Amino acid sequence: MTSSDTPTHHPITLLVGGQECLDRECEEYATEDGGNDPGVERCSHIREEIVCAQCSTMTREGYWENTVPWTGPHATTGGVQR
Repeated sequence: MTSSDTPTHHPITLLVGGQECLDRECEEYATEDGGNDPGVERCSHIREEIVCAQCSTMTREGYWENTVPWTGPHATTGGVQR
């Protein structure tokens, strides 16, 4: 393995929440007449989570599972696995 092939750890930001909220079907996205309010970026049920892209696993469907928070040794070493 060459140095350019060495896996590196890097942070990525994921949006975490219920499927209804992620699909913008939560009532907080609706206007008074039932339409979709484009002014609402995300509902209050969604939070951001910073995880390590190298240590976390994505399913074939594109969902993240087994996420590893961006903390620990690789976060403090500039993202290079040691």
